[in-house]
Amino acid sequence: MAGTGPMVLPEDIRLVPVADLPERTRARFECDDGDFALSRPSARTPTKIVDAESAALLERFRQPLTLVQGIVEHSRARGLDPERTLEEAYPLLAHLVRSGILVPADSDRARAIAPVAGAGRLPGGFESVACVQALEDTELHQVRLPDGRIAALKFARAGAPPTVRAAFAREAALLPLVGGGVVPAVWASGEEDGLPYLVLEWCPGIGLLAAAQELRSGDRPWAEVARLALAVVNAYAQLHAADVLHSDVHPENVLVDASGGVRLIDLGFARLDRPGAALADAPRAGVPFYFEPEYARAARDRAEPPASTRAGEQYAVAALAYQVFTGDFYLDFSLEADELLRQVAEDAPLPFAARRIPAWPAVEAVLGRALAKAPGGRFGSMAEFAAALAAASRTPPDAPGAAAASLARGPDAGARLVADVLARLDPEAALFTGGLPAAPTCSVKLGAAGIAYGLHRLAAARDSADLLAWADVWCARAQRDADAPDAFVNDALDLSASLIGSVSPYHTRAGVQAVAALVARARDDLPAAAAALEAFVADSRAECPTRDLTLGRAGTLVVGALLAEALPPDDTLLALGRDRLRSLWDEVAELPPVDRCAEWPNLGIAHGWGGLAFAGLRWCAATGDPLPPGLTERLDQLAGCAEPWGRGLRWQWRAPETPRSTWGYMPGWCNGSAGLVPLWTLAHRSLGDDRWLRLAEAAAWNAWEDPAEAGNLCCGLAGRAYGLLALYRHTGDRVWLERARVLGRAAAAAERDPELPWYSLYKGELGVAVLVAELADPDAAALPFFEAEGWPAAAPRG
Repeated sequence: MAGTGPMVLPEDIRLVPVADLPERTRARFECDDGDFALSRPSARTPTKIVDAESAALLERFRQPLTLVQGIVEHSRARGLDPERTLEEAYPLLAHLVRSGILVPADSDRARAIAPVAGAGRLPGGFESVACVQALEDTELHQVRLPDGRIAALKFARAGAPPTVRAAFAREAALLPLVGGGVVPAVWASGEEDGLPYLVLEWCPGIGLLAAAQELRSGDRPWAEVARLALAVVNAYAQLHAADVLHSDVHPENVLVDASGGVRLIDLGFARLDRPGAALADAPRAGVPFYFEPEYARAARDRAEPPASTRAGEQYAVAALAYQVFTGDFYLDFSLEADELLRQVAEDAPLPFAARRIPAWPAVEAVLGRALAKAPGGRFGSMAEFAAALAAASRTPPDAPGAAAASLARGPDAGARLVADVLARLDPEAALFTGGLPAAPTCSVKLGAAGIAYGLHRLAAARDSADLLAWADVWCARAQRDADAPDAFVNDALDLSASLIGSVSPYHTRAGVQAVAALVARARDDLPAAAAALEAFVADSRAECPTRDLTLGRAGTLVVGALLAEALPPDDTLLALGRDRLRSLWDEVAELPPVDRCAEWPNLGIAHGWGGLAFAGLRWCAATGDPLPPGLTERLDQLAGCAEPWGRGLRWQWRAPETPRSTWGYMPGWCNGSAGLVPLWTLAHRSLGDDRWLRLAEAAAWNAWEDPAEAGNLCCGLAGRAYGLLALYRHTGDRVWLERARVLGRAAAAAERDPELPWYSLYKGELGVAVLVAELADPDAAALPFFEAEGWPAAAPRG
């Protein structure tokens, strides 16, 4: 066999014990407990199962060795006979060399599969916004065109086989034949350095299975899921009406947008089903779970695969539709190749009841016909299949209510979390009597003032005088200890005095006084509230060079707005806020546009332009003051930094035209989409233009879709849930409330970061507990110490 020189495993090869795989995945392999799964994430080579001895041999090739050297070293280490080992290992090694799993040590294939261009210029001179996918032979990038439009750029990598060039040519020729919005439009095509590329319309959306899972968790899952399944079948029917067969049907080639519309992508293996057409021939592709029986039998017999057919594609689409309805394959597939192919060729689809969902006889009958083993037993066309499914879907399943899914981690996680947090915050418990174990001990973000504020909000949610009394006790502790050296700083957490500054309500004494004023107001102790307000104004007058919301002067406006809404009109507070508003916006007036502002490149709420804009809007909404000059223009510039992603929009942490960083994107409150939702809803409320509402919805989609699982308020699921609640309160659309509840349950069940204090309002379990409690009355929910608390309107401001 080839490979007489030094060979290695590529850097991104994974060898994982099958015992570490999820039980359901493990059950689909024919394997023993000691076996290993061998895979390469971005390669087209399927996962292989090898025994422990073979895995140990392969691990030798993490370093360059000839095959003989590797076998000799392995044999000596294991006390084996080298000649016998070579004889036994030869078939496996030969197969792995042919499959590209063992490669020459000096070849490019030894490196991990990564974007060849990285961020920057790409074939055709296009500007990369993000690499969406990098495979061994192709890449897909989101790019920005010279006219500002976002597009998808697909190009072949060096060394791609001739079949890739042919696939690009087929896709470029066939996409325009379909039209109707079911496939992306071709905007440009060409070659660079002999390698083809395509510029396609960017199709917003998420994968089919993720969209279906969302719908199965909704209030009326059967109706919404049926609508999605029908949209998929109709999309393929439209393809067939143009005589185009996709020929590579699987869930990753179906995108679902925010309205439930379906787009079909990746037509590189498609063919034109017209006699004598130039594009009538194409190689077969596909994922075995979606093979039609005709294809499966040929693959099992090692025969030439048949050309794709309309009837065969109907079978594959029916397999997709079954998965949309049930969340699972239509068979309990083995992952042993021959057995899987036998199942496709011979076994009948499982009833819905076997998937633990209500039976739906009408729909199951339609899917059963489309999944008939003989082509003649299927519908006469994809359009007939679609019509039959539409008719069947009008009859509800046997027990539609039972189909609503709940989070696997358990519906009681939130209640348990709130009870646990309250037990530990009792003033008679160890945390209060012994003192907080780590600095900062007094701040809103991480200390006693945050505990007091969290209890204040929990008291309001539960209408509890006892919890409000606890809030008062914790607030008194924060005020008492505010002069201690560890009250607000902790160098181990990078919270130095120079970083937190002198006026941030989230990190300094000013926040302690603001919480004291709000807690006193909740207790109807107006003299104490007035005294605390006076102290807040005095502390907030200190000099501070930082302008952002959580570490600087903009936070004074946000918390000042809370105080202005909660307390009787106060001239000193109004003067402070107006001075702060004017000075901040005068300061940024001469800065470059947001997308090119290297001096202040952050875009988010906590540390950037989003927070400054929110602070201005909040103050003016609370006091009736006019918006500062330039605020609307800066909102426009921030909106222009948005990038389509999934069903919505996302924003980089830093402005896109400033020197690039590795910070990327996040969905959370502090630097991501969740924090921008209340900004755009407030802009819509204040300015009236519906484009701000569209931006709020797009940001909410990104906050909802991202898979990140940290639980806390600042960066995690709790903050994201509050973002969705902001959109719900603004629009009344209960879909966003249900999504917020899903994120809230996930936040309650998420693992806590042991490096962060559990009692922190923004970084710990306390903030999550506040969210859980407020989800019981979502119309009154508001992200703590940030959004309006809903105090009765005060008298007009002077």
